[in-house]
Amino acid sequence: MSLFTQSQITDMLNEISATNYVTQVLKNQVSKLHSRETCWHQSGVAGLVASLHANLSESQTWNSSWNVTTATQGVYNFNSTGNLFAVNLQTKEFSINGIDKDTFITLSYIHALCMIIAFFLVYPIILLMESTTVLCDLINRPVAKHKVRKWESALRAAVFTPLVIAGLVSGIIGMGSSDHYRTEHGIIGLITVVFAAFTAIIYFYTFFFDSWMRRTVLRMRWLQNLHYFDMFVCQVILMLSGFALTDGFDDLSIMGLCYIQISTAWAVSLGMIAAFVWNSAMVLMTAQWFLVRRARPGGVGVGCGVMLFLSFNI
Repeated sequence: MSLFTQSQITDMLNEISATNYVTQVLKNQVSKLHSRETCWHQSGVAGLVASLHANLSESQTWNSSWNVTTATQGVYNFNSTGNLFAVNLQTKEFSINGIDKDTFITLSYIHALCMIIAFFLVYPIILLMESTTVLCDLINRPVAKHKVRKWESALRAAVFTPLVIAGLVSGIIGMGSSDHYRTEHGIIGLITVVFAAFTAIIYFYTFFFDSWMRRTVLRMRWLQNLHYFDMFVCQVILMLSGFALTDGFDDLSIMGLCYIQISTAWAVSLGMIAAFVWNSAMVLMTAQWFLVRRARPGGVGVGCGVMLFLSFNI
């Protein structure tokens, strides 16, 4: 004798089919998210609910046998865009890769804030300090280099490095059980951090072995080439950080189900503030490279005394 009647079996099959239908609708809606521009008008799970309502109302089969109230009850689990979502349409809550919404948003804010401050404020200021020292030498108005180096070392060790570490840790934890460094933001961000670590090694190497490197002409040449290579890597870091920033906001919109959205006005304002320091570092480093190159033998209007002075201070 069967444990269930025919009507009960039919209801269970309908329930399973309906649940699969809703899950597929939610999965398709999330898979359509590619950037901030593709976000829904309503943020978070509310946008998914609105899309589900529209889809159910257009489906004559489900609209007649399964009402919208029933559809928006319970938790739906699905995998989309490489992330595992658990969405509760009734409470408007969700979790991603095992991380609840509030924790994910908090970690995202920490990650974004730390990385933006580190790469768009602190790091350009460090580069500005380096270039300003050389440019002041070019106009015969040298600054106290030991003070500049002291502040530069303090910014690198006590501000920039902790911010990058905090940003990395919060970003890794925020990804939860998902594969790390699989998106453009993750890959570009990792490359940027690796380059930044490389420049830090070069900086502290020259900081501790500067006097030793200046003892012979050959070592001086190596030191000069090392500075030029460091300058090139710094320019690459500045450019990569711009790409990582925009890709990061796109990933944040997708993983957060458009819950975190920055208005155009705020984006433009913050972007202009960050770009001012960022562009200043780019321009000053380019000017430094050009003017120092002009000060080499064969440059126009440059005396041997200035040449010798710059060769020992670049």
